[in-house]
Order: sequence, then structure tokens, then C-alpha cells
Amino acid sequence: MNHNSTSKHSTSLPFPFLACTDLNFIDTYRTLEIERGFLDYFVQDSESSDPCWDAELIRKFCKLGDSCTTSGFQTEILLHDREYGTGKTRDHSEVLDSSQLRQALHQPRFGLEHLPDASCRQILVKNLSPDVVHVLAEIAACHQVDTLRDMISKHISGETSIKVQRQVDGEDKPRLELHLPYLALRRVPQTKTTATCTMPEQSSKPRTSFYVPDFAVLDGEQGHRYVIHESHISLALCAWDHTKWTVYAFSKPCPERVLPEGENEDNAASNDGEENDDDDDDVFSTEDILAPDNGAHNLSADQTIWDPRKYFTRTAATWVALVLREYMYLVQTLDANVRAWVSQSINAPEHATKITSEN
Repeated sequence: MNHNSTSKHSTSLPFPFLACTDLNFIDTYRTLEIERGFLDYFVQDSESSDPCWDAELIRKFCKLGDSCTTSGFQTEILLHDREYGTGKTRDHSEVLDSSQLRQALHQPRFGLEHLPDASCRQILVKNLSPDVVHVLAEIAACHQVDTLRDMISKHISGETSIKVQRQVDGEDKPRLELHLPYLALRRVPQTKTTATCTMPEQSSKPRTSFYVPDFAVLDGEQGHRYVIHESHISLALCAWDHTKWTVYAFSKPCPERVLPEGENEDNAASNDGEENDDDDDDVFSTEDILAPDNGAHNLSADQTIWDPRKYFTRTAATWVALVLREYMYLVQTLDANVRAWVSQSINAPEHATKITSEN
């Protein structure tokens, strides 16, 4: 049933409710009896013989598969489905693998008696892998394919981009994208730097993590070094109407914490104080899965923003703020350490002796 209505959750302009009649892209592929393989058709569904750079990027990634992963970290998938109006959610494991994601996404989104509708769907992939690309291609609806294809290629190449497309096939079906690369500076124990960093020759794409000059000694921390991690976040929203939408997020995250030798996660948690455990559980239980891991936000899964454009804007603003903080920390830390290093060099005894002898 199609009709116009102004929702209290949406903008003041009429936003149409549309019956979800779109097909999965793979169903269209089977109906048309395409002779090419499905993934090849997904990355380039036109029959043009002209080469396409985005298609080549995705093909190469699905063959090699190592340009979007943080060294030492496995692919993690988070899925959150919420029913419009009631706020009921589907039960999914906290972290999924590609097989579990395929199983969950092959269930119909609407009309199941024993499950809430998956009206508002969020999918977060940390360290994108070829297997996940295959799964997302299989379950993508036709109106999502262009955006998903564009998102995958931009995330693989680490691009900076923001894109807004409102009208799709004459209907108000917003497509919104944000792609941001950023550098994250971390101080890590010397004993962990080998596992943390990947040299360019170890990857088909120069990336991941690399050392900076040994400034940590200036802080009296001889056991540590500074490491810069190359990270990237991609967000893309595809809306059918303001009650039915999907947000994809791909993250090549920075390793947030490298523990000292002999310390494990359980010990670290106990050092934070038992009195805060309950509060921490409350925070993590309601945190929006697309929010940054640093906790410097107020995005809650239990306070759903139903309007897709408002939700995307809110989430994108949180990530932009994080990227700004990361760059400010990197620039100011390196600047302060360079200045300290220069001052220390000028005041060094051998430098003073050289100046005296010259005079």
C-alpha cells in the first residue's frame, strides 16, 4: 500500500510509505539467466566492454583479500535488526562470521510470524573480507546494489568521499555515503611492535601501521614506541522509505589497546575496578553498533532515530568528530615531540662543545 504521510519521526515534508516490493539482486540475476558468474555480474551489471576501475578493484580484492584488514585482527560482523514502531529486535549473536551472516540475512525481513520485522537494519563489518563481499552481494536488494558496489570499492581503495542521492526511480529513496581515511597514533610496548606493524612488502597495498621516530624516550618511556595506524571508515545508507532502511558500515579499525607483557584482558578489566562493572555493562548493552569503539558519543541502540537521513547524519557526525580528534592528537603529539627532540639536541653536551670550539 502506497500513501503519503508526515511522520513525527521524519522531516516536515511528506515522506512516502512504500510497500517493500524490491527483489534481491541475485534473484534478478537468476531470472535473466546471465551467463557470467554472479560476482562478476554484481561488480559490473552492464554488458559494456569498456573497463571499469571500481569493478577491477573489487575483483582484485576478492582474489587477494588483504587490503582492508588490520594486521593481526580477524573479520568481525555485527548485525542489528529492529522493527519500526514497536522497537522489537531480532536476536543475533554478538559477533557473527560470514556463514552466520548469510544464514541471518537469508531470512525474510518482513512478515514472519515468529520474528519482528527487520525494518531498520544495521550491518557493521570490521576488516572486510572477500567472503563478506559475497554474502552482501547475495542478499542485497536491487535498489541497494549501486550504493553497495560504490561503497566496497571506495573502502578498498581508502578514498575520502561524501555522496547524497535523493531521487531513485522517481521515488524519495535516499542513498547516503561517507568514506573517511584517517591516521591514528598510538604508543605501544616495544615488545608488541612487531605484531602491530605490517611492512609494505607483506601486503599487496602499502598500508596498515608504521613506526615514527623513537620520541617515547623523551617522556621517560624507553619501553614504548609510537606507531601510526592507517584506518578507514565507510558508511552507506539505503532507504526504501523512512520505515524500511539499511545501513552498511565497513571499518578498518585501529588496534585500540596493546596490553603489556604478562597482562591479559581479564587482568586489565579487574584493574579498572569492580565497582564500575555494572555501569560498563549498561553502556555496552545499549550502544549503537555503528558508533565508534572509543565511547566518546551518545549513540544508543535503545533510542532509535527512525528517520534514515537524521540517523545517518548523526552517525556520520560522530565519526567525523572521531577522525578530527585522531588527527589533532597525531599532529600535536608529533609537533610537541619534535620540538622537545630539537631542544634536547641543541642542549646536548656534544652540541654545546661543538659550538664553543667554533667560537
